[in-house]
Amino acid sequence: MSCSEASTSSYIRSSRECEEEEIGTHPDFVTISDEGTLDFRPGCNQTAQDLVNSILSPRTWEKYLASWKSWIQFQKAARQRGWCRAEKIMVDFFEHLIASGYSRGKVVGTLAGISFCLQIMEKKDVTKQFIIQQMLTSWRNKEMEDNVETESNGDYGELLTPEMLASVLYATKKVCFDSNESRLFAAAFTLAFYGPFDMEELVARTKDEDGTGLAFKDVIMERNSVFCKMQKVRSNKSQWVEVKKRDDKFLCPMNRIRKFLEVRPEGGRNFFIHENGTPLTQFQFSRVLSFALEEAGLDSRRFGPHALCYKT
Repeated sequence: MSCSEASTSSYIRSSRECEEEEIGTHPDFVTISDEGTLDFRPGCNQTAQDLVNSILSPRTWEKYLASWKSWIQFQKAARQRGWCRAEKIMVDFFEHLIASGYSRGKVVGTLAGISFCLQIMEKKDVTKQFIIQQMLTSWRNKEMEDNVETESNGDYGELLTPEMLASVLYATKKVCFDSNESRLFAAAFTLAFYGPFDMEELVARTKDEDGTGLAFKDVIMERNSVFCKMQKVRSNKSQWVEVKKRDDKFLCPMNRIRKFLEVRPEGGRNFFIHENGTPLTQFQFSRVLSFALEEAGLDSRRFGPHALCYKT
């Protein structure tokens, strides 16, 4: 063996040893216990912990951690029967959810929670396996076939739930190219969800300021409500509409609007505008919503802009 080969071999060994030593002694920044609680490594900075806790709303954290706990319990029971590979167990868990009578939306929400927990701990996401994704697609297509007659009669499918909206808002962080754009779309989506608005009433028809969409001067922020002067497209009449504050800060339209206003540029007729001052258009609204729905594991062909309508 040449000197260079020996040197390279020595380097590879020392690197591997260093890697193994690091894995064995360096605790993870954040872990999720089998009981579904967030645990931070000893001495972790409190501000850093608060940032992690604020990634999701308390309600969404609760649901995601409950999904994680159910997965861990199923995985433990499976391993007691001699099953080892997490990938195989996840497929059986998916089958178990179906057999338990879960709707497709609830299955998607459960898998989204487990996926998030795995990713935040930097572990392999076993929910994204090919067979599971294909089965979800098949399930979605079957539902669409079963609802063709209903949809042809004017019913365009299900409405988003607050839990689904939370997944969509989280997904905007991935599908938008920066945090400012994410704030823009999150504000528009939550206002559309909790307010009695059509997409056409909130955002512009085109990128030119053509007088369509919610105007900046027609939005008033109060302590517990936001008031919007809406121009009804069909009747051509205007009226003031109140959208109230929500307890869940992650989903609260007022909170989302405030965050957007922190980065909104000066000027512009329209309330919802990009950093370059051009208005958010109906095409962009629909397009980003579609991307966010798919990222969240929801069917963009079933949940379009019409689905942003909260029913109490």
